[in-house]
Amino acid sequence: STGLRGEKDRRQWLMFDGDVDPEWAENLNAVLDDNKLLTLPNGERLAIPPNVRIMFEVDTLKYATLATVSRCGMVWFANDVVLPDMICRHELKKIKHGPPKTSNTDHQAAFGGEDDTAGREDQVRAKCADVLLPHFEEGGCALRLLHLAAEMEHIMTFTTIRALTGLFSMVRKGINMVIEYDEHHEDFPLP
Repeated sequence: STGLRGEKDRRQWLMFDGDVDPEWAENLNAVLDDNKLLTLPNGERLAIPPNVRIMFEVDTLKYATLATVSRCGMVWFANDVVLPDMICRHELKKIKHGPPKTSNTDHQAAFGGEDDTAGREDQVRAKCADVLLPHFEEGGCALRLLHLAAEMEHIMTFTTIRALTGLFSMVRKGINMVIEYDEHHEDFPLP
């Protein structure tokens, strides 16, 4: 059976974002092998379907074991290749354009009916991204503040990507609050 939405026909990705901890990564080695078996603590084995891919996004391989590293392909970017303004533009494009849309018939079959608020939410999200863009371009206040933050003392090791990930998490939360306000105040809609 392909499932209601055809999940078995589509490639699925499991994304691990953060340091590779040897304690849990060693348990994934069998999943990363060709046999793709996950062994649970109770001894039960689960086969991972062929359409599932696993990706690790890490700042360093300092904590990864050779066994884990040897089972993975590597893509490495030096800090001067992916610049902060590139990351900001990418994040703002993701906010503006949102996740890939399903076809209208897929949406209706999965959730029933049409979603009238989706169009308005997309408009508000795009407007917010457009307003924020100048502040995140090179020379904008966000990147100047990022450089200032990098010079300060931190408890954790400061990385630009970690700082921007946290910042854009808060930006998304703020935009969701703006959308929620817009939905509940039809008498005073956002321009």
